Amino acid sequence: MEHEIDYQCFVTFLKEGLEDTDDKKLNELETLVEFYEEFPPDEIDDTDSDYAKEELERIARAVLPNLRRKLHTEEKQWLMIKDGKFVLVTQATDEVEPKDIKAQLNNKQLDLIDRSLTEIDNRHREALLSLFSEMYEKSATVIEQFELLEKIYLSYQYSIEKDVNYIEFLRKLCDFCEKYPSEVFYKDSYKYYEDLAKYYRAKYEHADSAQSLKSALLVLEKTSKKDDLLPLKLKFTRAMRIQYGLAGDEPNASETFIEENKLNRRILGKSEKSWIHIISDNCQNPSKVAKSAFWLVLLSTIIFSFVGIKSASDIQSFFEGDKYWYIVLWDSFYFSVVTFTTLGYGDFSPGNGISRVMANIVSVSGLLLSSLFLVTLVRKYGR
Repeated sequence: MEHEIDYQCFVTFLKEGLEDTDDKKLNELETLVEFYEEFPPDEIDDTDSDYAKEELERIARAVLPNLRRKLHTEEKQWLMIKDGKFVLVTQATDEVEPKDIKAQLNNKQLDLIDRSLTEIDNRHREALLSLFSEMYEKSATVIEQFELLEKIYLSYQYSIEKDVNYIEFLRKLCDFCEKYPSEVFYKDSYKYYEDLAKYYRAKYEHADSAQSLKSALLVLEKTSKKDDLLPLKLKFTRAMRIQYGLAGDEPNASETFIEENKLNRRILGKSEKSWIHIISDNCQNPSKVAKSAFWLVLLSTIIFSFVGIKSASDIQSFFEGDKYWYIVLWDSFYFSVVTFTTLGYGDFSPGNGISRVMANIVSVSGLLLSSLFLVTLVRKYGR
C-alpha cells in the first residue's frame, strides 16, 4: 500500500531536529521513523508495540526515496542530503554535494527505478541489477546503491516463486552490507542472512544454511550487545545447531548447543554456567569424554603412587614398601583402571583415607563418563 506524508509538517520537524543537533546532521531513515512515531499514520494505533515499530520502519523505507527527491528539489537552498544524512547547508559549505544519480538516467531507466514493488517481475529485476552494475556502483552514493539493492530485495517478497537469480542476488546484498559495516543499513543485514539460510534449508543444503545463520549472529553481535536481542540470537543459534546436526557436523553442532544453553540461561536470568552445564558442555562428543577419562585415570595413578595402595601383603607407594618405582606406578595405573571401570577384582584396595576418597571419586566419575561415552558415541555415529 502506498503511503503519503504531510510534507510541510515533516519539513518543519526536520528543521527543528537539525537545529537542535550539535553537528547539524541527522540520519534520514531514523529521522523519518521518529516523525512517524510522533505523527503516526491512521492505521497505527499503538506506536510502542513491536509490530508498530516494524511497520513504521517499513513505511519509512517505502516513503523515503520519493521524499528524498522532493527535498532535494525544493529544499536544496538550506538542506543537503549526503550518505544517508540530512545536513544543514550552513554547516556544509566546504562539502561538495554529490551529483544526483537520477540526473544521469534516461526516461526508461527512471521509469524502471520508480516502479512500485508489486510491478517488478523477474525481467525488471535483471534490468535493475544490470543498471546497478553499470551505473550505480560507479556513480551513486553508498546509500543510493543500497536503496536500489533493497528495492530489488523487497520486490522478491511479492514473488510467488523465487527465480534462479534470487540466491545470487541475496549473496550480493549480503556482501554489499559486509563491505560497509559502519553504515546504518548494516544492522539489518542479519535479515538477508536469515533469508539465505531459509533458502538453503529448503534445498536441503544444511551446511550452507548453518553458515548463513552464523553470519546473521555475527551481525547481531557487532551491532548490538543489548539483552532485548537475546531471543532472536537464541532463535538463530537453535536453528544453526539443528542445521549442523542435519549436515552431520557433530563438532559444530555440539559447540552450538553449548552457546544455545548459555543464551537460554541468560534469558532466564541465570548464570551462564552451572556445574551440570559445565559437565554437559565438556562432554558433547566421544573424543572429549575419552580425554576426560584419560586425564582422570592419569591423575589418580599419580595420586595412588604417592599416597599408596594396599595389596594382599602390605601397602606400597613411592615412599613405602620395597617395590621399584615403575612397579608402583604400573600397579597404581592398574588399580585406577579397575576402579574407574568399577570391576573391583580385590587384589588391590585403597591404602588410607586419601586413597579411599580418590577411589570414590574415580569410581563415581567412571560410571558417569562411561555412560556419557556410550550416549555421545551413539548420537554421533548412530544417525
